Amino acid sequence: MKAISFAKGISWTLLLNVLIKPIWIFGIDRQLQNEVGHEAYGVYFSLLNLSIIFSFLADAGLSNLANIKLANGTWTKDSGLLQLKLKLSLLYAGVVFLVAFLSGIRNWELLALIVFIQVLSSFFVFLRSIITGHQLFLTDAWLSVFDKMVMILICGPFLYLSFLSYPINIILFLWIQLGSAAVAVLIAASIIASKKLFPVGGKWENKVVVLKSMLPFALIILLMSGLNRLDGFLLERLHPDGAYQAGIYASAYRLLDAGNMVGYLVASLLVPFLARNRAQKELVEKTILTARHFLVISGSVAAVFIIIFSTEVQQLLYHFATPFSTEVLQWCISVLPAYLLLHLYGSMLTAALQLRVFILILLGCVFLNAFLNIMWIPMYGAAACTKVAVVSQYLCAFCTMVLATKKYDIGFHFKSVLLYLFVVLFFGLLFYAAKYFYMHSVLILMVGLLFMLLLLFAYISFVKKTIILLR
Repeated sequence: MKAISFAKGISWTLLLNVLIKPIWIFGIDRQLQNEVGHEAYGVYFSLLNLSIIFSFLADAGLSNLANIKLANGTWTKDSGLLQLKLKLSLLYAGVVFLVAFLSGIRNWELLALIVFIQVLSSFFVFLRSIITGHQLFLTDAWLSVFDKMVMILICGPFLYLSFLSYPINIILFLWIQLGSAAVAVLIAASIIASKKLFPVGGKWENKVVVLKSMLPFALIILLMSGLNRLDGFLLERLHPDGAYQAGIYASAYRLLDAGNMVGYLVASLLVPFLARNRAQKELVEKTILTARHFLVISGSVAAVFIIIFSTEVQQLLYHFATPFSTEVLQWCISVLPAYLLLHLYGSMLTAALQLRVFILILLGCVFLNAFLNIMWIPMYGAAACTKVAVVSQYLCAFCTMVLATKKYDIGFHFKSVLLYLFVVLFFGLLFYAAKYFYMHSVLILMVGLLFMLLLLFAYISFVKKTIILLR
């Protein structure tokens, strides 16, 4: 692996995702919900969550396998890889449709479009894994946001230009997304074909053995998806006004999902770093502590700001705010630090191949999450989902943190917890005082963003050190 190529690829991936993904989340997806309404969007959100929960079946770790084997040169020939990928995709679609039928869902057109998009997205990730396996990191960086850029260019005029008289709806939106995903797959496939990157000829041996070795990773993906997404599906199914309640929940979850993007990117960098340097206790401890400072402080400040200015944030994004929607947003965003901690310490357990214990933690928390949601959703709706998430996510993050620090034999650093509490208290008082004295929320947001940028620049040294050590 060439360090310069890797560093450039990581830098461009971070930059492009930070630029494009927020535009997609807040400029396109948010505006779509404003156009179609909470009820219609809530149905879409529920079915999307269902499709994401079972999306592990469409890949089963195959993309990671191709990436690793192509990168280290141990996988040079294959004749059945695409056939296996197609079979997994058919299995995934069959399972989703079966679960939907048993759950009483009959909106087949909407579900079919969502499933086909997930299948194409899975193929896109698989093709990108072949590209990164051949060390074409800069190419992959642009591909990582290509489908979203196409969606922004096509959907933007429908959502923001008044001279287009044809109103957008969920079905039209999904057809555009399906087309964007198909174009992205074709672009990735053409790059692979033009550079002759796909291994052909020969025979892939021990398919069953390889898939069994990837099963724990696939199970972790399933449980993580269930922990994060099952409540949105149950909400639409169990509450008397489920579609509207799911729409309210989706409007709050969007902010949580946007904040969680940082944790996902950090985790993707940490896993190979920890796998290679786990024997260097001092380096691992310093790196994890630095990453924890960055994630917890930035996540906590963002959560505190949104909690205090929840009404203003909703009025800015969705043009309305009710006491109920404000409560849902406040409880939902308070889960962000737990999400980020779970990414951090889950990466540690994954890198150390402590998959069995990680799976047991996730399994317990998923069952707790599902049980409490089934009990409380019919009475409390979206508010139940957010409060149950606080319990299950923080419990999962705490258990993962304890086991990961024990496995790596590194300190917990209790003094840093006092630092986090001080930061939360300081910014909480600052934001509350600003609101009390009627300071403009946008001005306070700018101050918070400046603080985040300072944290980000402080974090650059950590990223540079990681890249150097990954050479």
